[in-house]
Parts: sequence; C-alpha cells; structure tokens
Amino acid sequence: ANGQVGQLLIITNEDSADTITLQDQGTLANSNLILAGSANYAMGPTDTLVLIYSPSGDWLELSRSNN
Repeated sequence: ANGQVGQLLIITNEDSADTITLQDQGTLANSNLILAGSANYAMGPTDTLVLIYSPSGDWLELSRSNN
C-alpha cells in the first residue's frame, strides 16, 4: 500500500519458526518496495526491516536486522 512521504514502516517477523520472504519491485511488479543489496529478503524469526516512503512512490529500505 502507498504511504505518506517520509512515513516510516517497521516490519518484524514475530513468528518463532517461519521465514517471510519479501520481493522488491524488480522481482514482483508493483510491490512498491526497493530493497538494498538484493531483490529478495528472507526474514527469519525476530528479524526486522525498516522502510521509508519516498517521493517517488516507493518504500525504500533503510535498515534490516538479522537476529
């Protein structure tokens, strides 16, 4: 979903066993997600992804933690 310019979004995988895979718009058209360094991000348990909504209409990765 679209956000407001400058809006922050923090995604945390609270599942204790499963992985969540996110795909950027280069892999999944219209995802409005631009990941740094890779087209996919497999979020393991307790991993966190921080995004900011940009003027270009995309969610940009600011940071991630691999716990």
